[in-house]
Amino acid sequence: YDYQILCRQGEIIFWHSSVSYGLESFFHNAVYYPALNYDSWEETLFGSISRRLLPVQTVTVNGSAAQMLTYLFPVVDNTREKQVNAAIVFQVPKKTLDALFYAASMDGAGSVFLLDEAGNTLYSSDAQAPPPVLTGALSGKTGSWQAQESLYVYTKSAEHPLTFLVRLPQSVVLARLY
Repeated sequence: YDYQILCRQGEIIFWHSSVSYGLESFFHNAVYYPALNYDSWEETLFGSISRRLLPVQTVTVNGSAAQMLTYLFPVVDNTREKQVNAAIVFQVPKKTLDALFYAASMDGAGSVFLLDEAGNTLYSSDAQAPPPVLTGALSGKTGSWQAQESLYVYTKSAEHPLTFLVRLPQSVVLARLY
């Protein structure tokens, strides 16, 4: 994974055992999000006092592009009407998440998803998305159901507005049970 500490005032960036200056230059030359322009990236960093995850997307770090999930942790000045003065940003490669969730998908036979509170997919272990009709029905802290020859199991994070959803083929689950 990669991380940076970006300070709004003074436009100082701490990363890779070094210090950089200039947020816009950093955005265009060091850690670039092609899906965002500079203004929307800056607003994403400093526009909310809430911790957030950005969906897996292409991020170019020092010229190397990779699919990354981005975690944003705002540093809030509580003395100034909760203004965000800095952001700690972590980029986690999708391949790291794939390896982490491989066992949960029954060694790749199923799929693992991270969903935000609105049911939007932040991460998917494969190209398939969870059925939209099902994502809206995730009530309670944990649950499971069967549909379309698959078993779905989910749990909601106690710390973040995230739902971990696993889709497993019923045939694989039954084969492991018997």
